[in-house]
Amino acid sequence: MRIKSIFKEFSIFNYAFCIAVSIGLIIGAALLFASVGSTRVYNVDFSAIDEVVGDDGTEYLQLRGLSLRKGWYNINVGYVADAPANVEISLDNDTYMNNELAPTPSGSGSVSVDCELKSGTDRGRIDFSHPAGTVLNLAYITISSEKPMYYDGLIFGIALLLLIPAVWLGVYFFRHSTHKISLAVAVGLVVLQVLPFILRPGLHLGTDTCGQMMRIEGIYYGLLDGQFPVVIYPEWNNSYGQLGVLYPNIFLYIPALFRIMGMSQLGTLKLHLFIVICTSVVIALASARTIFRREWQITLVLIAICLDNMRLIDMLRDGRITGALIA
Repeated sequence: MRIKSIFKEFSIFNYAFCIAVSIGLIIGAALLFASVGSTRVYNVDFSAIDEVVGDDGTEYLQLRGLSLRKGWYNINVGYVADAPANVEISLDNDTYMNNELAPTPSGSGSVSVDCELKSGTDRGRIDFSHPAGTVLNLAYITISSEKPMYYDGLIFGIALLLLIPAVWLGVYFFRHSTHKISLAVAVGLVVLQVLPFILRPGLHLGTDTCGQMMRIEGIYYGLLDGQFPVVIYPEWNNSYGQLGVLYPNIFLYIPALFRIMGMSQLGTLKLHLFIVICTSVVIALASARTIFRREWQITLVLIAICLDNMRLIDMLRDGRITGALIA
């Protein structure tokens, strides 16, 4: 009865809006749930492979920093070689293989390796080498898993479903709010700031983005090893690690928990940025309402805070997640 009394004042337009948005969120969640199975196969992007020439002229193709969860994997490599070459696969300290790549005078060849990871790793690497003056061209590197490697679709789908009650409650508070314009502007600012992360498949690796991802991964693997609290950069400050005053470690536990739930590094960082954006807009709106009473003053301050040039630079260009929240 209480829930029914909350929404009894809704107009037909309010009901139509909430129902339409809810249906859209349910459809989006269903599509995301269906995408989870596609993460069983990963085709390596060759732009991530470095080419190095040794002192003796040996040429190396190096793929470093593979991040894989525990489980069984099949690594399949397609190649063309005019002389014997070598592939070295090292996923962690317990999983190491060294295979010879036979020449392929009549076409292309392939090599397939099965391996098991008993724990997650971010140190996986695949190195190819061939003598000077010979040719080794890679056609593809496919990593297949017996189960989904990542559960981004599942978690993002759940997040969309959680937005449904938020939409209904948001419309309810909008109807009873005395500052409707500033509330609508706040929602628009969230959408405006989130769009750059939704519209592009990857993520801009700004000045601090890589560092933030390394800290998140450090906390993630530290938690998996049973450490709590996890010390970031333990070699600093007489083993006390990086100062929490500069980078509050508590904020980084949130994306680390997403990693434990099975999200990829990219999905984790995008979801974390979404939470940071929503939190910062809510704080800005609450602060403006506390200080000012007139609608135009609240709206102007809200826009000035959320679209501040330094804040946007911190978040969109440099990847300073905590800095974006504080700014």
